Amino acid sequence: MSSNNEPTVLRPGASSTASYTGTAAAATAVADHVKVVRVVCSSDCFVSFTGTATTSDMFIPALTPEYFNVTNGQTPSFIRLTVSGTAYVTDMIK
Repeated sequence: MSSNNEPTVLRPGASSTASYTGTAAAATAVADHVKVVRVVCSSDCFVSFTGTATTSDMFIPALTPEYFNVTNGQTPSFIRLTVSGTAYVTDMIK
């Protein structure tokens, strides 16, 4: 909750996509004004915000929205578990 007892609500901003296969793919780098992104992937995959994604990174189940705190310039990278897909990354703005 914010200091005035209203819930913190974010609105969607710009979106980008990354088509991932057995080779990692990156979405657009995070803009400097963005602090949170929402990620939804069309198939089971792994995500990294600190380099090229590998199957040792965080697992994201298909069609499950995830929210991440991010910093300026981070670039989300994705790689598939078994089926290629598309990651949808949306900036969430206060």
